[in-house]
Amino acid sequence: MTNIFIESGDPRKNNPRAVNTNEYIFIKTIVELCTRRKDKVDYSIVYVGGKDNLQSVSPKFFDHKSDDEKNLVIFDADMPETGGGFEKRKKELIAALNNMNVQYELFLFPNNKDDGTFEHLLEKLINSQHNCILKCFECYEKCLEKYTESDGSFSYQTPDQKAKMYAYISSFKRSNAQNQQVKNKGLWDFENKEYWELDSKELEPLKNFLIKNI
Repeated sequence: MTNIFIESGDPRKNNPRAVNTNEYIFIKTIVELCTRRKDKVDYSIVYVGGKDNLQSVSPKFFDHKSDDEKNLVIFDADMPETGGGFEKRKKELIAALNNMNVQYELFLFPNNKDDGTFEHLLEKLINSQHNCILKCFECYEKCLEKYTESDGSFSYQTPDQKAKMYAYISSFKRSNAQNQQVKNKGLWDFENKEYWELDSKELEPLKNFLIKNI
């Protein structure tokens, strides 16, 4: 089968109630969206748990039934301020994968050319009708930044991009059971047009990558 390696770790290791991450569900949604008019595609999504854990899943890179099946590695490019960035992360991952002596195709979020993460791509896909949620979140961030220590450092940790996207999807009215699915099962209703615009041009690089390789 074609194996798709994603950067997030298996959530079940730390949370028995968890099922999958939102990244896992997102990739599954886009794969199925891209292959609906084809015969059934045999693929598996593999949790890696970060670029430094690639070696631990190396046997999966050889788990194939035919030469047509591929290894697709889909990770974050990350940001220079967090030690990453597209060019740097691409170079690091290519070196690590080549050192493992495996065949692969590589894609880096958000669009395989810019710095960023999976969550930066998600921000580009939100339904513009709900931009007000992000504006409110940005006001919250700016408010926190007003509080500083005597040395000029911030008193509080500014929420990261993951928190921003969780704030977006968790702002919609749901039952308690549905909220648990969002939190523990990664079910962010990616096919729901009320929340996400999966026909956005921002998603075309990932779609084209998957269509080409699956």
